[in-house]
Amino acid sequence: MTRAPKPLPAFVQQEVLRGLQKLVALRLQGAPPEEGIKLTAAVWLEAMAALPIDWDKQQDAGRITAAFAQLALDAERWPPPKMLIERLPKRPPLPQLAYDRTLTPVERARAQENLQKIKQSIQDIAQKKGARHGQKQ
Repeated sequence: MTRAPKPLPAFVQQEVLRGLQKLVALRLQGAPPEEGIKLTAAVWLEAMAALPIDWDKQQDAGRITAAFAQLALDAERWPPPKMLIERLPKRPPLPQLAYDRTLTPVERARAQENLQKIKQSIQDIAQKKGARHGQKQ
């Protein structure tokens, strides 16, 4: 059972349509006739919508344009959408949040106190458990 493709965000549609306009301008062999370009664009948009990508403007803006630029360099004939998809660059890595926190001397002392309390609690429980089972410590 295939799922219906999600509608494409406007920025994806715009990048695909601009890229197709540039490919048409190259007058590649096998290009669709002028009267068929709207249907061709619809097919390309449908192919992009079928991809398992949750398009995000922050992460994906420019990736389609970059893929079309590479396609314009590589194509000798009118390409199918698959050739564009194969040239989509990877998403740039998301910026990582830096965590640089140093404990103050007061916080460090409090942490040591708490650690000692935890250790003492564990020893107390172990002693009580041993006493209940007739073991001597």
